[in-house]
Amino acid sequence: MVMKTLEVTNKTGLHARPVSQIIKLISKYKSKTVFKVGNKEVKNKSVLEFLKLGAKYGSKVEIEIDGEDENELLKELEYLFYSNFGE
Repeated sequence: MVMKTLEVTNKTGLHARPVSQIIKLISKYKSKTVFKVGNKEVKNKSVLEFLKLGAKYGSKVEIEIDGEDENELLKELEYLFYSNFGE
């Protein structure tokens, strides 16, 4: 298992488009993921569940990934966050 906390640095936070990118990415991998913001967490690949996290600009998102391809998935998620989801 790998864990990492990433900050939401795009001004609009995790709205529908960035969340869609995250779901599309994690769907390509076999590893299980958990995303947490404060006391809220998402374990599935639902856009609505991700939006309920309420991750705004500056939010810290804790990510736990467990599986055979966890390191590759973490690298790709880091890239998405650090590139501000292309915004």
